[in-house]
Order: sequence, then structure tokens, then C-alpha cells
Amino acid sequence: MDNGAPDQIFENQEEEEIPPPASDDSPADSAEQTTPDEQTTPDVVPDVVPAKSSEDVLPPQEAAQSEQVGEPVEKVEEQVDTPADDSAEAMDVDSEPADESEVVPESEVVPESEPIVPEAVPEPSEVVPAAIADSAIEATVSSSEPTTEKPTTEQPADTPVDSTSEMDTGETETVPTPAEEVVPQAPATEATPALQAPTTEAAPVSQAPTATEATPIIIETPAATEGGPVTSTAVVVTETGEEMEATVIEQTNAEGHKTIELSINGSMVSAEVVDATPTDTNGGEQEKFAEIIEEEIEDSGTPVASQKEKEAAVPSDDVVTSMETTQPAPQDVPQVPQPPQRRRIQAKEDAAKKQDETMLLSTKKIIDSTDDVLRSAQALLKSTNQYGSGREKRQKKKKQKAEAQKEKEVDPDYDPEDEFDDKQFLAPKDLESAAFASRLPADRLTKQEAISFSDIFNDKEKHPHFLYIRNRLLYVWLEDPKKELTVESALPRIEPPHHDDERLVKLVFQYLNRYGFINFGVYTPTETPLPTPAVTPKILVVGAGVSGLTAARQLQHFGLNVELIEARSVVGGRVCTFRDGAHTADLGAMVVTGLGGNPLAVLAKQLNLELMPIKQDCPLYEFTGQMVPKERDERVEREFNRLLEATTYMSHQLNVNSINGRPVSLGQALEIIIKLQIRQVKEKQLRHGRERCEIQDKLNHIQQALFPLHEKIKDSHTKYLELKMKHEELSDQLGEVIRDQKAEFEVNSAYKVMLETFAEYDGLLKEQQELEVKLTKMEQMVPNEIYMTPQERHVLDWHCANLEFANAAPLSALSLKNWDQDDDFEFTGNHLVVHDGMSKIPEELSKGLNIRYNTACVGIKYGDEGVEITTREVSQLNNGWANNTTETTTADAVLLTIPLGVLKKEKLKFEPPLPDWKTSAIKRMGFGNLNKVVLCFNKVFWDPSIHLFGHVSNSTISRGELFLFWSISKAPVLIALIAGEAATVIETVPDEAIVGRAMTILRAIFGFQTVPQPCKHRVTRWRGDPWALGSYSYVAAGSSGNDYDDLARPVAPVNAATGQPRLFFAGEHTIRNYPATVHGAMLSGLREAGRITDQFVGPPYET
Repeated sequence: MDNGAPDQIFENQEEEEIPPPASDDSPADSAEQTTPDEQTTPDVVPDVVPAKSSEDVLPPQEAAQSEQVGEPVEKVEEQVDTPADDSAEAMDVDSEPADESEVVPESEVVPESEPIVPEAVPEPSEVVPAAIADSAIEATVSSSEPTTEKPTTEQPADTPVDSTSEMDTGETETVPTPAEEVVPQAPATEATPALQAPTTEAAPVSQAPTATEATPIIIETPAATEGGPVTSTAVVVTETGEEMEATVIEQTNAEGHKTIELSINGSMVSAEVVDATPTDTNGGEQEKFAEIIEEEIEDSGTPVASQKEKEAAVPSDDVVTSMETTQPAPQDVPQVPQPPQRRRIQAKEDAAKKQDETMLLSTKKIIDSTDDVLRSAQALLKSTNQYGSGREKRQKKKKQKAEAQKEKEVDPDYDPEDEFDDKQFLAPKDLESAAFASRLPADRLTKQEAISFSDIFNDKEKHPHFLYIRNRLLYVWLEDPKKELTVESALPRIEPPHHDDERLVKLVFQYLNRYGFINFGVYTPTETPLPTPAVTPKILVVGAGVSGLTAARQLQHFGLNVELIEARSVVGGRVCTFRDGAHTADLGAMVVTGLGGNPLAVLAKQLNLELMPIKQDCPLYEFTGQMVPKERDERVEREFNRLLEATTYMSHQLNVNSINGRPVSLGQALEIIIKLQIRQVKEKQLRHGRERCEIQDKLNHIQQALFPLHEKIKDSHTKYLELKMKHEELSDQLGEVIRDQKAEFEVNSAYKVMLETFAEYDGLLKEQQELEVKLTKMEQMVPNEIYMTPQERHVLDWHCANLEFANAAPLSALSLKNWDQDDDFEFTGNHLVVHDGMSKIPEELSKGLNIRYNTACVGIKYGDEGVEITTREVSQLNNGWANNTTETTTADAVLLTIPLGVLKKEKLKFEPPLPDWKTSAIKRMGFGNLNKVVLCFNKVFWDPSIHLFGHVSNSTISRGELFLFWSISKAPVLIALIAGEAATVIETVPDEAIVGRAMTILRAIFGFQTVPQPCKHRVTRWRGDPWALGSYSYVAAGSSGNDYDDLARPVAPVNAATGQPRLFFAGEHTIRNYPATVHGAMLSGLREAGRITDQFVGPPYET
């Protein structure tokens, strides 16, 4: 006996198809010779566990008779569930009779004298739940010759015919009819007797069936009419091929009860079927009953054994009964096939298909709605210009650079110098690239152009003509920006037919010239000067930085009288270069952030500047001197970018930009998100531990429940055997005629309890296995114990310091919502440095200008007639006042290009005071600080091919202290950066201590013996510089890009009769799209020069 696991009890529930046995005439090709109407539908042959022995399967008399005769005894148990007050439930059948037919329940073929007995089960000593099952084989029975008697109710000719049904062809086909697994139950009204047909005569068969073959029996009966019996005959074929004649008597009474009697060799067996309702010719009632059964089985949720008990007899005029026999042999015998569930399977497939379609449709709707929401959100964010798309560009660039780096590693012909070829930005290839280099769209007019050329803007047919002229003029200028472009020299370069409109060419030229798209920077002017106004206005420019120098050159080019006032002894302001012999280093502005669209590209070509690209590879070193693994650096950098994206979502999607009425900074948001991440990790750990405990508790409960259940299985099995033996003894005493239905009911009930216990045991074992698998997976996927290791947090702090360097401010001071508002306007190309120092640019711009050095502006009085400024002389020794005398100068207007830090300090007095909108913008906007430590050596001890390397601090507070070293000079010079809070703290520390700290870091990285003492050094303190008071501007918490626009707006006198502004403002803090950059300062100077000239000279074009 197979002592399998308990979950094997119901392994035989799935169906698989088997062909019918071969006929006698054509043993090999019987299946191929059947007509379409005669084709049979295969049944399922599930696996079963064989019976222990014939004594456990058959009653003693049957076993003895089987041994004497040497023939198998055919036996089928019929399962009936016929409630007293309810109609019989229909069972799915494999064939559909030609006339009014319904499915009749399966019956067991046993002698009438023998009671129903359940299948044998193993002895208590052998009990293993899954090993106790039925052992059965099917009887091989062929039908008798077709009857010629016409049924009472004829079926219409157009009635659909099932391929498995008997048709009116007069032939009877052999249909494999499934038999249910033996699950006895207590009947509601009367126990259904078992049917057993001993063979009397043999029918010719092609081959004697083996003990494992399953051949159904078909009994033909004419339709029964109410009150009158209908008698017919049937031929039963045994396993050995012997045929026996049987008489079938069918009778239906007035109450709808149908009685079927089968007589074989004088033995009579009867069965009663309740509510025998005739069906219509189309088989509608049969389908109805089948649907009812399907619904009840699907809704029951019970094991298959219980579903089988629900399958009851359905009245039919033609009885199609499936019989099974029990083989007394101890060998493995396949279990009887189960009934095919074609309609049920088809219905389930249709329902599942419909459900899948519904789910797909719902999913599509959800996806569409989600896409709509995302598109709306993206459109909204883009329209407000608040979404950090620039950061996405940076990430995309980093990804592209990483991919390019991988290609370089495998490319043997790679030359590092080829990577930094930015010559394409110095000379445009075509008109489109010329417009791009000038920051203009090549295919449409800008807003300013639409205002200036309203007549052309309103006539769209003239747009291509205007755009060609504009782009052609830009192209001609950029081809050779070292000399002035004139209308006369540009006209021959305009191709026909555009050059015919000479007036428009002049207007477009004057527009581009006035607003600094052409003829700016340092170039050779023509001998013919521009026409000057009748009365030359005088303009004072305060501050000789890049913005002031650019504006002064433009104003002077337009014929205005310009004078610059500079408090320092040199020009450039925050663009200054340290030079000592061969050692050169920029102390202020240092980086050219791309040449694509950058006006510095024109200056680089005009001044023949040697630009050196910065290699972006930056290895990091811990404070111990050990290099940070690249994998850790990349992992933390990805997490850092993810945190930044989370702050963007927090600000723009959740609209969390203030707490308790105070604006939230980027640093605060990052710390909040980091704390949430730490909390999430802890919660995930707790949840993981809690789930493991719950699984272990469930396993303990299951194990505690399995032991008593195992004992219950033994007890139920023992009780079943006792009742079975008692019933057999009682049957022997009463004889074959008298049946003890009470004893049968007890045996069936005990058998049912035993099966239910098996099922419960199987369910617990299956649940235990699933929980053990789940527990194993959870043990293999233990969540991280911490969000970040200390080493990873140090690297994260380094990336934060790098962001503080980019903004010249601590993250705690940056606006959460608007800190990156200018990212969309980042120039393309590599970042570069000027080999000879950035100060060469202001030095060249200052040539030919009237500049008063060492003169500081301390007051401005402005009115309807002009302005009057008060100045004081500055000492070159200590940046203090040289004397107590002041001097006043008058002019038509004043252009203030002093740093925002000076305006915030309110050292400069205005009369009348500046309007509130101006002072509020000055207060809201931030002005940051960034310092440098220049270390000059006699030799290079680091890798000169690496331009950048970082130092990772072990403290969050000091993360910006000497965090990045630059090696961008051909001389042995290192520049260490100090950013964030450390940039302000370091200004109170002596130079020796700062240099000593830098040397400690270098010696930890490169070795004490390798690193010499620097021969020269220089430490900046921009916050302490009285003429700067900081480095450059940033968008502070509570500020926005609008404040840049307010800082750029000119100021007119209060109650001025003319309403003309007298105060103009330029500088990197006044240009919204390009703040904190040298090119931004230059563009602001070009903007204000055009604005001032328009006011005092008039527009150069007529509309």
C-alpha cells in the first residue's frame, strides 16, 4: 500500500482524456473509423492509491466468488444527494441521447443481495492520511443491438447533436462514461442501491481488456411514461469478454418518482430517482440542471469529494449509467475516471476570459488616467518654470559621460585631448548654429523682437524673411568677431532676394547692435564712428567688474559719455587672479560653464584665450587617506540625486514649502527626507521581524494541531473498519433480500468523517509547507539594518558640500522651491578654465575706458534732472578711507554694478530711499560665500592627469572644509575649496592653521614623505572683503526668480515729471536666467547699455 503524504488524497481531481477501447473489427484503427456523430469524448483517469487487499475491498462472499469463478467483479457506487423537498441536481454527462434524455446518476453494479459497502481503507497501524484512498477499475461493457422501438417523444431533426450522443442512425457507439470516486453519503429519502451485473454471455471483442483498462457500460431504455412500466434489454460485457443479458424496467409514478430495475440471472436491483421531470426536445432542462450544479459547486467552496456528493441523479428517458468494478488484486490499479466537466470548464473559461478582458480594460483606464494626471502635472510645472528639469539634464549628462567613459576604456585609439574639442562653439557652421550661439531661436521671433518689430510680427508671411536676415547677420558677426560689423560690410553677405529689402536689413542690424548680439566685447572699430546725439548724456558706472566694464564699452560705442568709479586699485571685482612667477590661480570666478551660447566664447576668440577643459573624473579620499571605493561613491551619488528628486516632489507636488509660516530650505527638506528614510528602514525591519514571528507562530499552531488530528485519523479509521465489519456480519445474517439501511448509513457517515479528517490534515500540511517556504525566503531577504553606514553618510555629506559650492551657500539657506530655477538655461559644452587666469577678460575690457580707481561711492541722490553721487578716496594699504574728504559728481543717470552684498549691507545711502519693492528683493535674495586656499609647490607630487580629487570629512558640520582640490594649472599649484558653513568659519582662522590643515589632508592621501611644504600660499576671505562682502548670489529660502527681475528693474524718482528712470542696476545678481556667473554679469551689462541708450538716444529702428 502506498503510504503517501496526506495531500495526495485529492490528486485525482484533475481530468485528462483517454480514448475508448478498440473494437473487434479494427483493433488498430477503430478511433479513425468512427463517424463525426459517433466520436467520443475521452475522460479523465486520475491517479489513485491501490487497495491493500481484496479482503478490504470486497465483502467475503464476493471475494470468494471471484476466486472461484476467476472473473473480476464489477462494482460502482452511486452517489446520490436527493433532498426530500428539493429537485434532484443534474450531473454533467458525456453523452446526450437522441430523444428526451437527462443524465441518470451513476450506480454500482453489485448483486441485489449485497448492501452498499465503502471501499477498503488501510489498517490503523498503516494509517498515513494521503495513503488511504479507493481502489477501483471500470467494467468493460458494450451496448446491445440498437432497439427499433421508437421513443415516446421524437427529437426534431434540426436539434443540435452532441458528438458524444447516440443518434437516430440506429447505431450505438461506445462512449467512455466517467465514474466518480467512491464517497458514500447518507441519502435524504432512500439509499440508492448498488447495481452489479454478473455476466451471462460473452460479446465478441477484439482484445481482452486488462485489469487497468476502463470500459463503460451503456444501457438503452425507451422513454418511460407515467403510470406504465417500460421494459428493455441490455447486454453487459465483462472484463473477460463474456456477455450477459439484463432486463431493464423503468417506471415513473404520478409524483414524478422514477424507479429503475435491473434483472440479471434472476437477481433484481432497483433504484429510485425523485422528481423525474421530462425535458424538452432541445435539452434546455438538461443544461439548466447542469448550470445549477455548476453554480452550487462553485459557490460551495468545499473539497471535490463534497462536490461529488452533491451530484445527484437527473431523470432521463434513456438511462446512461457508468459502472465501475473493483479488482481484488493487490497491484496498483488506476482509479475510475471522473465525469468530464465540459460545460463547467467552458463556462469557467468564458468567465475567466471575460474577467481578464474587464481587468485589462480597467487597467487601461487606470493607465490612461494616470498618464493624463502626469501630463497635466508636467505641463503645469513646465508652465510655471519651477520644475528642476535642469537637474534631470545634469543626470542625463552624467549618464552620457559614464557611457562615454566606458567606451574610452575599451577604445585603443582614444586621445584625451579629443574629448575637450569645443571649437565648434567658437565658429558657427550655419545660420541655425549662429542663432543658437546668440541664445536666440532660429525659427521664431522672441518677445522683445515681437515688440520692436510689431508690423513684421503681425504678418506671418514676413517671418521667414526677417529670421533669415537676423540669422545671417549673426553668422557674419560670429565668423570674425575681432572687428566691428557694419551694415555696409554685411549687405553683400545677404543672399537674394533678402538683400533687396535694405531698409529691413538696417533695422535688424541696428536692433542686434543695440542689444549686444553683435559688436560687443573687445574688437577693432571701424574708422567711421556711429552718429552721436546732439546732447551727449553722461552716465556714471559704479563698479568696474565685468558687468560695469561691458556696459561702459557699449555705452561709449553708442556715443555716450561714460565714467567708471572703482573702489579697488584694479578692475575685475570678484574676477581676480593670483600671479607669482609661474604660479597662477584664480581667487574668484574661475570656471567657464560651457561655450554653447556663452558670450565668453566670443571674448575667448577675440582675446585668443587659451581655454583648458576640466576633466570631470574626481576620486574621493576619506579623512584617513584611503580612497573611497568607486562603487560606494556611485551608489551614494545615485541616492543623493534621488533625495534631490524627492525634495522636488515634496515642493512642487505636495506643496510643502513652508512650516508654521516660515519657508522651508533645501537643507531642511533633505534632513526631513533622510529622517523619513531612516524611519522607513526601521519600520521595515520591525515589519519583517513581526512577519517572521507571525509565520513561526502559525507553524507552531499547525504543528500542535497536526498531532491530535493524526490521532483522530486513526480513531476514525478504526471506527470505520469496525462499522464495516459489523455491517458485513449483519448482511450475512439477513441475507441478500433484506437490507439494513441504518447500518449502511453509519458506514457511509464514518467513511465521510474519515475523508474530511484527511482533507483537514492535508490542508494543514500544505499550509505548513507554504509557510516554511515563505519563512526561508524572508530569512534570505533580510532588510538593511541601517539607512546608511557612517562611511556612506560621509560621502553623502561630500556631495552636499559640492552642491553648497555650486550655490556659495549652506543648503539650509537655499530655497526649497527655487534654488535651481536657472537650470534650464545651462550652456552646452565642457566646463573650462582660462589658462592665464580669468582676470585677463576684465583687463582687456577696461582698455580705452575712463576709470577712477580707489574711489568708493558712498551716496546717490537722484531726481528729475539727473543724479549726484558722493565718493570717497580709498587707501590702497588697508581698503580703508584715505581721508575724510568727499567729492560729488553729477550725471544724467547712474548704473550700479556693485555686488549684492554691498547693497544688503546698506553702506550706500540713497536719496530718496529706494522703493520698498527694491529693498524687499535685496533683503530676500541671498548672497553666499566661497573661499579658496592656493598652495604653490616646487614640484608636482600628485597625478597631473587628474584635475579634481575630493576629501571626505568625518563630520557633517565641517563637510565643506577643504573638500575639493583643483589641479588646473600647468604649474605645480593646488587650489582647495572651502564651502558651506566652513567658508564663513574659516575666515576667522589664521592662514598658517588653514594651510597646515590642508597639508595634513594631502599627506594622509599621498604620504608624509611625498608631500613637501608649499613655497607660497594664498587664502581668500570674500565675506570680509568690504567691496564684495561675499562671493555670488543664490535664491534664498523665501526668495524666487522674480527677485532677480526686481533687482534688475530701474528706479525712477518719486513724483518725477518725466517718469524716466535715473538708477539702473546690473551684475550677476540682476539676471534671472544666468545668475552667479561671469557670463551672466556680462549679459546684464549688455542689457542695461541697450536700455540706457534707448532712453537717452532713442530706439535705432522705426516700425
